[in-house]
Amino acid sequence: MQNDPVYRRRRAVALVIVIALLVLIIWGISAIVTAIRGSGDEAAPSRQAASPSQSGEQTPGAPAECAADDIELSVSAANATYSLGGEVDFAVGISSKSKSPCLVNGSDASRVLTIRSGNDAIWSSGDCADDAARDLLMSEGSKDSQTITWKMTRSAPGCEKVKGKLRAGTYRAQVQLGKAKSEGFIFTLQ
Repeated sequence: MQNDPVYRRRRAVALVIVIALLVLIIWGISAIVTAIRGSGDEAAPSRQAASPSQSGEQTPGAPAECAADDIELSVSAANATYSLGGEVDFAVGISSKSKSPCLVNGSDASRVLTIRSGNDAIWSSGDCADDAARDLLMSEGSKDSQTITWKMTRSAPGCEKVKGKLRAGTYRAQVQLGKAKSEGFIFTLQ
């Protein structure tokens, strides 16, 4: 019975169906991974940062660094009033206005959020920032957003501990990247 031609044809058809299903599953997984990695409008980290040639000139075809006028920074939070002792999640954004692709260093050490009360710098994300590179290739209309959490503490350069309690009052959050600065986000602690 196993030598019967109908038996062999059925086995061959079953094998073809199994192979076709495996190909479809692999194709589906790769399509999902591709969709997750390349989400369209979001700026993608560049796999290789542009580096100047040995003569100090920009490598031909490599994007230049974004100028301060090429980017727009923003900072916001969900509420305008917070209770002392909690924490605030700030949405910190970079938007590109550049007509041609350019590179932005979007690392925590470069994109610095500062909290002030009057002229007093209360806290800065740059005081204890991870210096890992995060080069972003930005083109016109592309955006990148990060969440920076402030735990309502004071900070000092070099991760030094700072004593002193925060008081109720009005505070201002502002993000800076190079020479570019955002508008201030005003909020109240009570």
